[in-house]
Amino acid sequence: GRVVGGGACGSTSRRRAARPTPSRAGVGGCLGRGTARRTDAPTAVAGFERAIALDSGFALAWAQLALTRQSFSSAGITPREQIQRSKGDAERALALQPTLPTAYFALGQYYIRLGDNDRALAEYRRGLEVAPNNMRLLIGTVEVDLRGGRLERAITLSRKLGLLDPLSPEPLWPEAAALLWSHRLPEALALVDRALVFDSLGSGW
Repeated sequence: GRVVGGGACGSTSRRRAARPTPSRAGVGGCLGRGTARRTDAPTAVAGFERAIALDSGFALAWAQLALTRQSFSSAGITPREQIQRSKGDAERALALQPTLPTAYFALGQYYIRLGDNDRALAEYRRGLEVAPNNMRLLIGTVEVDLRGGRLERAITLSRKLGLLDPLSPEPLWPEAAALLWSHRLPEALALVDRALVFDSLGSGW
């Protein structure tokens, strides 16, 4: 799954539970620094850890910390300990905010990295119970279908996702993969072209 940062600090803060804290500005700054350098996983982890040190009740920071620990693997430098710690971070986020989709996504990604696709799918479905139109969780579900060879189901769900956000490239990539694995090359290439156009326009989530 693709790891995406939390966005601008201001918008992230507005999504937090209304709870006054003197460190909110500092937490937002750390969150922004953590997400700005997604290719440098150790630096991003340190940024989220600083955010949590300022406000240990910041559920989104815990969830993003979990995802960032997992992103070490994409850089080829993941100590297994980072993956294991990500599970606790995601669970802490859910304890603080049981309706946080990012935390369910982080748990699903944890199980993906363990090779347990069934557990990953279960976490995505738990998240979808509280956030039925969350794009991350829906795309995670599509990716599990792809891993399980359920190509037609992956194509069908991807197309439904496209209706939720017609200008986002994100649903196009898993659909293109499913079409490619189904030996429908012209359709897959057409979707890749569309996704690249949307990416160039800065669309997506």
